[in-house]
Amino acid sequence: MRRPINSNSSWDSWNKNGSLTASSKYRYMTMVKESAVVIIALGEPGPGESPNVKVNLEIFKRVIPAIAKFAGRAVLVVTTRPVEVMSYITWRLSNLPSNRVIGTGTLVDTMRFQCHLGQRLGVANTSVCCMSIGAQGDSSGKIQRPNFGL
Repeated sequence: MRRPINSNSSWDSWNKNGSLTASSKYRYMTMVKESAVVIIALGEPGPGESPNVKVNLEIFKRVIPAIAKFAGRAVLVVTTRPVEVMSYITWRLSNLPSNRVIGTGTLVDTMRFQCHLGQRLGVANTSVCCMSIGAQGDSSGKIQRPNFGL
């Protein structure tokens, strides 16, 4: 089983702008070779900041084709916000079938909401059935119902 790439172990591959340096790009991208799943996550915007789609797009234009080349049989999981937009961009840039590019979307919001409800209600998270709908982040809506084991 392949270990996840730890950003600290490959810090020398990144420059001050947070992008791959030309000399290390090939070496870094070969680390995903033969991976079954590749998780694509760029840094989160700070509090009150919106994701910078233009910056993310420029990074994805360099990284996604290389990932598709070295891990052409992998499933790509996109967590970069805005997830819906970046998942679509990943799919287009990778030339992979749409069922091999997955965006976490509101899954993260749902898990946070489920954990919060479980804590507030004093029950196990598995006893809470809820979901977030809409776009990830502030614009998602929360839906809940108790799980009575039915």
